[in-house]
Amino acid sequence: MIYNNDRDPNEEMWEKQNKLTPEEMVTETQKLIIQKFGIQEEKIKVLTDFLEYEEALTKDKETANRIRIILKEFGVWN
Repeated sequence: MIYNNDRDPNEEMWEKQNKLTPEEMVTETQKLIIQKFGIQEEKIKVLTDFLEYEEALTKDKETANRIRIILKEFGVWN
């Protein structure tokens, strides 16, 4: 990639990082993790809600059992 100047595109990030205290770095990291994975959490919640609904309505015991296993793996059920 060619840049118009000699400035490293990550330089600003490094400058900011060097100014942060360890506590601020942890907070910034947590914010990034929530931002990145928050969307997946919402999707997983929709999926688990759907699976619980299907498990309750299905008349097939084998299917209900497979759904229960998935929900236990997700930590929704004990």
